[in-house]
Amino acid sequence: MSLRVSLLLSAETAKTLRSLQQGPKLDILPIPSQLALMVRNALQVMCAQLPQKASDDTAAVDWITAALGNATDNVEETRVALFVHPSCMPLLQRVASLQEVSIDCPADDLKPEVLLPLPFSCVADIRDALVQCATTIKPLDVDSASWIARAICSITAVQDLPVLELMAVDRMRESVLALAASASTPITVFDVCSAICNNTGVGDPGERLFAFLTVRDAMLAMSHHATTSSAAQWFADAVASIHSGERSSAPIFATQDIADTLAAVAQYATTDEAARRVAMSIHHLYGDARGTFRFESFKIRDALVLLSQHVSSAEGALCVASALYTIVSKCDIEWLKAAFLSRESHDALVRLATLAAEHAECAGWAAMAILTLARRVATDAEATSTSISIPLATVEMRDALLLLSHIAAPQSLGLIAKALLCLAMHNSHATFAVPEVKHALLNMKAAACGTDAAETIASAYKFLFSPLTATTTRGKRGREETNGDGWSGIRRVL
Repeated sequence: MSLRVSLLLSAETAKTLRSLQQGPKLDILPIPSQLALMVRNALQVMCAQLPQKASDDTAAVDWITAALGNATDNVEETRVALFVHPSCMPLLQRVASLQEVSIDCPADDLKPEVLLPLPFSCVADIRDALVQCATTIKPLDVDSASWIARAICSITAVQDLPVLELMAVDRMRESVLALAASASTPITVFDVCSAICNNTGVGDPGERLFAFLTVRDAMLAMSHHATTSSAAQWFADAVASIHSGERSSAPIFATQDIADTLAAVAQYATTDEAARRVAMSIHHLYGDARGTFRFESFKIRDALVLLSQHVSSAEGALCVASALYTIVSKCDIEWLKAAFLSRESHDALVRLATLAAEHAECAGWAAMAILTLARRVATDAEATSTSISIPLATVEMRDALLLLSHIAAPQSLGLIAKALLCLAMHNSHATFAVPEVKHALLNMKAAACGTDAAETIASAYKFLFSPLTATTTRGKRGREETNGDGWSGIRRVL
């Protein structure tokens, strides 16, 4: 096999990467022909800089030896010639003398048996070699772009602060721009976005490395090729990573075109992991948006509905529900009513609540999303003195909320009771005044944590099951009497 990108990894890091990624294998990628000469030259320079005795830097000697061995292993003759050419023999002889091995068969004798981590003393040299490859080869083909991106990704995968400091240089941004320009396949998009994620993080030296208009435009162009689940997942991660490092009063990535792009790649996020990553990117982008920026687009609504169909775990439901909550809590009320008072949104919330019922923390977020939507619509109806029927108040939604009540943490029970109460107040009383709800409210009252939650549950129980409410809600006069007595108390806890 040819030069392995995995040589830049420790065995543990390689194992972690393989367990996390869902897509193309990252451990082995043959070195493209146009990179081989440049890599050989870089190794030759590095070897010339080694100390006279191997004992002074044995890790560097081992790594360079392994790299040379794999570079000449089982590749076509033209590529092997780059490494066994007479001009390269002094390099091989020096490495061999330091290692006390024969160079008669470098492909066999120099091949490593285990993955070797890149020594810190070699990081800067390899970084410069990769930058040179990315920025000087014109045109840069997709295989070369993937190979360079995976090498960058593997160096920074260890998330070691000194290594990240060496990698967080302006030349690395220029390299990523060059790689992104060549990313015309989903695999290459996957690779480039992975490299960006590994080089960017809040508190890391490179947290603002990619927060530039040029990078944003390159990401937008690259998004057209993020047409697989893994590519969509890592594209969304890259957007979130860069946006989280922004410190500008005029954010570069919190823009409508980025929002529309995330909505577009959502259709390819067909696995639970990919769907949750895209949803969380939307959540963070909107939650951190400054000024008047809004995702008031039906594209983003449709994307979240689609993501709700692709998640299959409680954690996935939490991610989509939190994105829904963030948008619903901030958006314009008229757009909210136009976008989210629909059967599609109803079905999405029911599905999310059903999935979230498997985990206590997730249950709270699902209840919050339902409550916020219902409460904003109800509050607007009250403020404008208009009558409105909330289409979320269905038997399916009621049953989903009851499911949440069985698993939710004590501090979240008040949210579920508020949601039940808000939906019941503006819709058919009979839908919610059923024995199942009564039994659930009694259980919630016994398990609730805090005075506010207890008062909310008591108000819901009174509204649904007190004799006065049950008899007077049938007639207009009775409704007026009940509202005069009960609205103020109920309104206090909404």
